Amino acid sequence: MKPSTLACAALAVSLAASACAQSVAPTPDFSQPSAADPDAGEPDAATPSVESGAQSMGPDAAPSSYDASSPYDSSSPEDSGSWVDTQPPPIDAGPTCASGLVLCGGQCADLTSDPLNCGSCGHSCGTMTCSMGGCDSIVLSTEFDPPGRLTIDSSNVYWSNLDGTIKSVPIAGGATTTLASDLGAGMGIGVDARNVYAVSQDGRIVSAPLTGTMAVTVLATAQPQPYSLAVDGTNVYWSTIGSGAGNGTIMACAKAGCSQMPTTLASGIHVQYPYGLVVVGGKVYWTSFNFGGEINVVPTTGGAFATFSSNLGYPYEISAAGSIMMVVLYGQGGAIATVPMSGGAASNIVGGQSFPTEGATDGVNGYWTLTIPSNQMGATLVKSSLTSPSPVTLAVNVQPAGSVAVDGTWVYWLTNDGTVRKTAK
Repeated sequence: MKPSTLACAALAVSLAASACAQSVAPTPDFSQPSAADPDAGEPDAATPSVESGAQSMGPDAAPSSYDASSPYDSSSPEDSGSWVDTQPPPIDAGPTCASGLVLCGGQCADLTSDPLNCGSCGHSCGTMTCSMGGCDSIVLSTEFDPPGRLTIDSSNVYWSNLDGTIKSVPIAGGATTTLASDLGAGMGIGVDARNVYAVSQDGRIVSAPLTGTMAVTVLATAQPQPYSLAVDGTNVYWSTIGSGAGNGTIMACAKAGCSQMPTTLASGIHVQYPYGLVVVGGKVYWTSFNFGGEINVVPTTGGAFATFSSNLGYPYEISAAGSIMMVVLYGQGGAIATVPMSGGAASNIVGGQSFPTEGATDGVNGYWTLTIPSNQMGATLVKSSLTSPSPVTLAVNVQPAGSVAVDGTWVYWLTNDGTVRKTAK
């Protein structure tokens, strides 16, 4: 083959096609020797051979023959002979964080102290600081005598005390007010627009006005270990533990009084340790440890009760909002579960919790306390989405000592060091 012919064939690929066309004929077919070429099929000593699969002879060298699978672009005359890079650009993995930091939204964050990413990416403490992976709480009152329970309305937090008092403090902070005294040790508590209602461990169920006049009204007496309490627009409802051997009761009395003769809504072996109690949509729901652990339900007007959910283990607390009920399952390997308000089987959303006892839900997230700090950085107050479980530590190393309540911004809780606190959700 003539040297000039092979050289120009290479130029036809690497240079503009028009430049080569001015001096040579169209590129010949190299697959068969040319009869007009006495040297066809034999490499010329002055020209390097071009073989299939051989390395290119330079950045602009072309293959010896056209390969349909080759990324060779001849879509337009001006691009003829150019090579198209079909490899994707390298992926930018983003910044690499130093030890102890986590990548959150493209920035490295310290989850133990970053107030915008406290305990987990995206968990903001608002105006509070973050320490040890939990948002610092605001102490609303130091006048809590544990144990006790709390409830809230739009203006205040209310709680019961071991010393037999009922107290309140503004949600925004301020002075603590005593609403009732000279009661037995307090547990369950509820509130409406005019009164606070509470169980007293001396067997009484009482109410007291929110105005702070200390005028206590006794609604019922001789109740055997009353524990939880709830209210609706008409009645007060409470549970009694009894001896704990399956002889508890679910009771009701009109808020205006029932001549100290409350109505028994449920009793017997399906009311064993009824620690959890809520009233929703004209029905009373309560927990029971019997029969593998269950939640039962009865109309507020009375009648036959029904099993709402079963095989729960040790259901300790329940809270309902919207279409879902959250259940706190007590134990060393405790769990947080949900049950649809239509009833049925429970779904565990978070397991491996260290003795969870109290909890509340806003219908989107669940919030609960851990009696013994867990290995989640010493967590004692935790939250998680109810549909996409991902536990987030809200507070650490402060032992809880009572129930939990939530509003649109804050989680309210009681602690064993005698404080009433709120923590950003």
